[in-house]
Amino acid sequence: MMKLPKIISSSLLSLRLNLSEPKPTLKEAGSNDKKRLSYAIRRQKTFYATLGQDELKQAIVLAEEPENPVRYYLYEIYKEVLKDFHLRSQIRTAIFKIIKEPWAVVDAKTKTINKEATELLQKKWFQDITQYVLEAEYWGHSLIEFGQLTQDAETNKMVFKDVILFPREHVSPEKGMILLNPSDISGLYYREEPYNKWLIETPETHDLGLLHVAARYSIYKKFAYSDWSRSGEKWGDPLLVIRSASSDDKENDKKEEFAANFGSNGYAILDKDDEIELLERKNEKGYEINKFFAEAMDKENSKGINGQTATADEKSFVGSAEVQERILDDLTEARIRSLYYFHNDVTLPYLINCNGGNTAYSALKGMSWMPLEYLKEPGTDGGKTGEDPNSPAPKPKPKPDVKKKPLRLV
Repeated sequence: MMKLPKIISSSLLSLRLNLSEPKPTLKEAGSNDKKRLSYAIRRQKTFYATLGQDELKQAIVLAEEPENPVRYYLYEIYKEVLKDFHLRSQIRTAIFKIIKEPWAVVDAKTKTINKEATELLQKKWFQDITQYVLEAEYWGHSLIEFGQLTQDAETNKMVFKDVILFPREHVSPEKGMILLNPSDISGLYYREEPYNKWLIETPETHDLGLLHVAARYSIYKKFAYSDWSRSGEKWGDPLLVIRSASSDDKENDKKEEFAANFGSNGYAILDKDDEIELLERKNEKGYEINKFFAEAMDKENSKGINGQTATADEKSFVGSAEVQERILDDLTEARIRSLYYFHNDVTLPYLINCNGGNTAYSALKGMSWMPLEYLKEPGTDGGKTGEDPNSPAPKPKPKPDVKKKPLRLV
């Protein structure tokens, strides 16, 4: 039995490592045409990971274990650190800058837009695939499962309606296995037939994603805010000190009652030898160490996710912001190019050959998915077809035929 790390709550102590259980059969997995692999997995009760640097290190060690890697605990930490809105916004900025880019299905030879084929992929499920692929940069490996093929009412051809991201805790990309329980060490080899029929995956098999680095800074930031909050709670109101000259217990009890209700008391009657003192924070800017530390952690994550800090900094100088915005644009272009390769090398070939080619997506043969910016590059078509098919540019009005007057010699 493997020793459970500290990050595991008591609710998980019942999880078993199934060392001797037989491998699930196809029938048990439910991978026929009417039922997907995701129907067969056994959902576990969600627990909340303790966010600490030691817990993060333990989770990374478990995830990088050479023989039996376990990512479940690391994924739970990822879910917690993504409650940091700064980190989440940086990731959303990176992803949405790519998703908003116009694209089209283009004939690979003529570089002309095929509007019918483009409309085939202008669906929510295709955008979901794009988002899952982009998220793999941060989470690591992603396994995508296609939903049922249904008959389109207009074309009578088979099409997809949805896709899902296979729950990451049930996937062991290093072994190429679907784990029916997250704690299993054996499962279904999803890269082999018949399990691979409705699945595609991103290539980051051993990569833990950027979040395993970003989590470190988000955890430090959490502690900085906790210290700040605790300090404010302690020193937000002054501390009352009463130096009593009386030895009478009843009288001192009344003074203690007064001190306990100091915030609501309007006056006090004390002995002339008694003294009252208010202890307050002497360093008015003591909070700044926590504030600056939290901001420094935000900057580290901004640089790690999007290569710069200016686009998230309200006080950035114009010149610096423009330079750093170009860095973000360069990263966006690199991500678009990676996405371009993935869709053309993985997604489109899968769609074309799916169900023996008996789908509407067989029309994609000989086509490429392409950002419209690529059509404007030199050597293609000079940008003649590089317009968004959803909102084509208005045609210019013809100029009136105005005859030039002949020059008169004076």
